[in-house]
Amino acid sequence: MITWSAADGKTWGSYAEFMRVPVRNVSPMPKSLSFAQAAAVPVAALTAFQALFHAEKGGGMIPGQKVLIHGAAGGVGSFAVQFAKSGGLLVAATCGPSNVAYVRSLGADRVIDYKAEDIGRAIRDWSAEGVDVVLDVVGSTTLPHALDMLRPGGRLVSILTVTADGDVERDRKEAERRGFRKITFIIDFERARDSMREITNLIDAGLVRVPPIEMLPLEDAARAHRMIETGHIRGKLVLKVAELSS
Repeated sequence: MITWSAADGKTWGSYAEFMRVPVRNVSPMPKSLSFAQAAAVPVAALTAFQALFHAEKGGGMIPGQKVLIHGAAGGVGSFAVQFAKSGGLLVAATCGPSNVAYVRSLGADRVIDYKAEDIGRAIRDWSAEGVDVVLDVVGSTTLPHALDMLRPGGRLVSILTVTADGDVERDRKEAERRGFRKITFIIDFERARDSMREITNLIDAGLVRVPPIEMLPLEDAARAHRMIETGHIRGKLVLKVAELSS
């Protein structure tokens, strides 16, 4: 079984050998994964999947639409590229130079090296009319001209990052003024179990693979946080809390 954090504000937590969670926050583990791989799935995959496909949050994208995924090499971005392709979307994705080949292997139609290319110009060359959705998993301060990349009526879906979200209300109003929607996204826990069922089916069918993981011992938790703060982690970090008993 795999689990994700609760939405009631009482059972958030991690870094523990045991944790009590509501049954609604538990889902069968994909049969094709190891325990370490499965640990990397719930939050990252739920965030990516719901941001793309839950209509009330991410606009309910449909096959043939175009999406820019900003920050495609990390855990959420890696899942987002694959979910988008499995849903019949056309995908542009940004990453650093060391991750270009990796992001391309996920299925992205256009990979943009943000250090070598201007993202806005690259998007206009790829899709002159703009994209239907920009999915920003990094933070608004790293993609200040995201609205300029949208086609009329498009949506900017920004994942809450805690550290680089900018002025959320101001940005929402600016998007509305220009005829766009700015959606600041967090997981919809009420629908999480249904979403996890769909995600598990995609993984077990071989249509989506888990991003690379690096497993660290619990005593390296502080180092893991420092690594995450660099913003340049490929895939996911997993902390090994305890040895599994037979």
